[in-house]
Amino acid sequence: MAGTSRPQRWSNAAAKARTAHETLLGIQDKVNDDLAQAMQTLVDGIQEALDKANEEIGDARQDAVDALEELKEIQEEYQDWYDNMPYQLQDGPTGEKLSEVTNIDLDWEPDVDMTAPEVPDLSFELDLDDLESVIDEAENADLPRGFGKD
Repeated sequence: MAGTSRPQRWSNAAAKARTAHETLLGIQDKVNDDLAQAMQTLVDGIQEALDKANEEIGDARQDAVDALEELKEIQEEYQDWYDNMPYQLQDGPTGEKLSEVTNIDLDWEPDVDMTAPEVPDLSFELDLDDLESVIDEAENADLPRGFGKD
C-alpha cells in the first residue's frame, strides 16, 4: 500500500477497528442473550422439578401434621390423667412421666419453600429440623405404664 496516504490508512484501520468493535458488541449481545435463554431454561427446569417435588412432599407433610395432631390429642389424655391424679402422687414416678410427656412441644409449622433458587445458588433445603426434633422427642419419650408399673 505504498500509494495510500497515511491519513487514508489511518481511516481504513479505524474503520476496521469500528467494524470489529461492532462485531464484538454483537457477539457480546448474542452470548448474553444465549446465556440468559439457557439460564431461563435451566431455571424453568428447576422450577418444574420443584413443583413435582412439592406435590410429592404435600402428602408427607400432611401426614406429619396429622400425626402430630394425633400426638397432641393423646398428650391431652395424659394431661387429663395427670390433672386427675391425687396431688401426692404427682411427684411420684408415674406423675413425673406424665409431666414429662405433657411438656413435650409438639408444635410444628410446615414451611417448605418450593420456588426456584436465585442463580447461581442452585440449591434448596427443606426445613425439617424442627419436625425431626419434635418426632425424636415424641419417639424417645418414656411413657408412663400406670400406677405401680413405673
